[in-house]
Amino acid sequence: MVNLSRPLWGVLILSWFNLFPLSTIAGAQTNNAPANIFTSSLAEIKAELLPNLVLRLPREILGVNPDYLNDPNLKVRIFSSRNQQRSTVAIYRCDVGAYSCLIGTFSVTDPTSAHGKYLWEQHQRQGAPLTMASGIRAYLIEEQKLNLASGFASVMWQQDGGLYSITFPREQRQNLLYMAVDMSKSDPIYSDRN
Repeated sequence: MVNLSRPLWGVLILSWFNLFPLSTIAGAQTNNAPANIFTSSLAEIKAELLPNLVLRLPREILGVNPDYLNDPNLKVRIFSSRNQQRSTVAIYRCDVGAYSCLIGTFSVTDPTSAHGKYLWEQHQRQGAPLTMASGIRAYLIEEQKLNLASGFASVMWQQDGGLYSITFPREQRQNLLYMAVDMSKSDPIYSDRN
């Protein structure tokens, strides 16, 4: 069970999003383009994104040491699974691609696929329900309930006919929620394979 009594947590903070746009946060971009970290990888992301999916990425990555985001070893990778009908953009601090180097992931899954139905039901059943801006219903779930990498949490919501999720370290839950709202408002990214 998620402890919603922690400071800056829960329904109050999500209501806040309806009152103050993310652009009021220091350093937020004023357009809806993805964060600069994704710029050099956008062509690869569009080439690998499954054709039936629409991806959204946040305008900025919050709660991450700025040195990591400027590290020349930083890697942005996209993984797509036709079997699971899922595309995931992952940010790593190293070449290996191991969980020890994982900063976070951004995914979109076909909600009609068996994997999508399973993930959505699991988030609804075990996650803490949240209402994001524009009335979008989301669910926060922590690693022990979802077989995530140790120390990670995930937010999932439905939008544009897709299931979107963000997975980041558990201690970044507040920033995870900010990024989920930001991602829901960002420009859609379409596959080059359409």
